[in-house]
Amino acid sequence: MSLFNRCLDLVFPQRCPVCLNSSDSFLTAPICSACWSSVRPVTGNLCNVCCRPILLKSDDTPPVVCEDCDSLKPSYASVLAFGLYDGVLREAIIKYKFSSLKRLSRPLSDLLCSMPIPHADLMVSVPLTKNRLIERGFNQTLLLAHHLSREYRINLLDDCLVKVRDTGHQVKLSRQQRLSALHNAFEVKSDVKGKRLLLIDDVLTTGATINECAKMLLRAGATEVFGIVLARTV
Repeated sequence: MSLFNRCLDLVFPQRCPVCLNSSDSFLTAPICSACWSSVRPVTGNLCNVCCRPILLKSDDTPPVVCEDCDSLKPSYASVLAFGLYDGVLREAIIKYKFSSLKRLSRPLSDLLCSMPIPHADLMVSVPLTKNRLIERGFNQTLLLAHHLSREYRINLLDDCLVKVRDTGHQVKLSRQQRLSALHNAFEVKSDVKGKRLLLIDDVLTTGATINECAKMLLRAGATEVFGIVLARTV
């Protein structure tokens, strides 16, 4: 542990929520460096469109897309997810979003930067409603997008998408219920005609949010929309 981190630990003692040992890194605190180093990208058989893990029998041939994407035909071209919404990565995202630990945006965005990002003209982030922004204090997705924009030198349209209607918490909703709740919840405020876009979000569950955003961006004239997320639920 560096002298700087030792001093911080004396002033702000914290326990890693994963292993319960002392946090030894200010950058990833409260998650310790050992737990953070265990974060790994998702592997295995994945849907080429939504990055959903697909369970196969030993003699099965991996499908190109999952059944949902094959039948529903999402508006986005594809989504890249760094990892699964589980373990240390899940804990880090929860702390980042709901404990206002903005410093976690740097190590989390580094995970995004480690992926093969598709070529794009512009970058857009999934927005929050004004009430949710006031409640949380910052848009966690926009902060990730700023880091990604600087790393890849892709211009970020800060206010391109606006969430005009509060859709409430959707944790317990099915995919169809989420699609219905999100219908016409977003508006496009920037010129995206003829542009390939990267759409940044933190977690992809059913894909309903990214799909609705992509649909509105395509309706506004974008040629393609690719989603980039930190984690994919299973």
